[in-house]
Amino acid sequence: IDAYALGLMYDFEKEVWNKSSFNTRRDLNATDFALNCPDLKLTIMPANVAEPLTFSRDQTFERHKKMGPLGEYLTAKWLARFAENSNWVMWDLALVQAVIDPSVASIRKASTPPENLEREVGLYESIDVQAIRDAYWKVALGDADIETEYTPMTYRELLAEFQPYPDKCDMMVVVAHPDDEGYLGGLLTHYTRVRKKKIVVVCLTSGEWGNGMPHHKAGQKPDYSYDDAEYQRYEKVPIDATYPSYFREEEIARALLVYGVQFRPIMPRYKDMSGLQPWGDPNPSFGFCGGREKVVGYVTSQIRRFRPDVVVTLPVDGANGNPQHCAASKSAVLAFESAGMKQAFPKQLETLEPWTPKKLYLRVSEEEFSDGKYKTMHDHSWNEVVPGSGETARTIAARANAQHISQEMKNECDALTRFVLLNDVSLDKVGKNNLFEGIE
Repeated sequence: IDAYALGLMYDFEKEVWNKSSFNTRRDLNATDFALNCPDLKLTIMPANVAEPLTFSRDQTFERHKKMGPLGEYLTAKWLARFAENSNWVMWDLALVQAVIDPSVASIRKASTPPENLEREVGLYESIDVQAIRDAYWKVALGDADIETEYTPMTYRELLAEFQPYPDKCDMMVVVAHPDDEGYLGGLLTHYTRVRKKKIVVVCLTSGEWGNGMPHHKAGQKPDYSYDDAEYQRYEKVPIDATYPSYFREEEIARALLVYGVQFRPIMPRYKDMSGLQPWGDPNPSFGFCGGREKVVGYVTSQIRRFRPDVVVTLPVDGANGNPQHCAASKSAVLAFESAGMKQAFPKQLETLEPWTPKKLYLRVSEEEFSDGKYKTMHDHSWNEVVPGSGETARTIAARANAQHISQEMKNECDALTRFVLLNDVSLDKVGKNNLFEGIE
């Protein structure tokens, strides 16, 4: 007998099982019985692997309207069972679709828990969330004899997964490109899922250079006047992408949803460019984007708009010397100072109020750490288990990082990240793993 089960949880870092998932706890005897059957070919999809397969209530209900009586029935079931939920994890669909179409999941062998019969079972380690969603809707709408042709989830539909922007957020994160949020480790997951904070991410460029724009050779003068349409898209960008130059905006949107961020990223689309010189200097990037005042003014407006208590950004050296990384860091530092000053960008005050966040944190790069640039730093661990998931913030953040497919980012996240409080040392009373210590 081949048995496929949805249940348990699995820590892929430590390679250990966890039997505290909901379905497993409801019948622990049955779980142990299956694990202990030597002749049963058992394949398990852990709950934390299925969890990313969420459906948006509003989008789902709209599609149900096209399905006739079946759609009405499914909508009624949703409202009867979990009306207050704006999203729902389609647990069973993840396993069923993985069995029907093995291409939407990856599987390997794993040893059973030590308290059970020692043997190997199949272990689903990841699923292709978008492929499963698309396959489901193609069948569901097809069965309803819908005349309109089905299309996979568009970028616009993806953005519908986010909530409306808040009047005030708890934390603002400022980065240069989609995937730069990965430099901050598990920060986004820890503070959204564990500490329940509202976070707004400002990403200054759309990273279009990373979609395949040609990198100039050493000694060549960079051509800053390129037209996105002139260049063949990067091979990792789908051929049917509506806006190939801005495909990375979709990747960061998907990543933020995995992290747990509730709000779509702020994307002002400052021009992206590789090869700006000198390395480690923010000024070339500021010049390329219309001047320092323009960029700093924009970040200032976002701080005044969302009034965060904590601002977090990249290291002074950009983590790797990239001038656009350096500019993102510098703009956050200068905007932090100017947002509370009435004389700074006074036109903004026609619609916004001055606002001074309480804390400004910079990630500390490995080079800055080695050089001893800062006396006091905070090593922030991401190994705390996210309530209700059985996964650590690090595990979830690694999966979010892997959403940046065009950049071939791996399913990885550092165990800890170093930060330095830059603004007021009197507030430097950070408790373990809490950048809000002293201001909550």
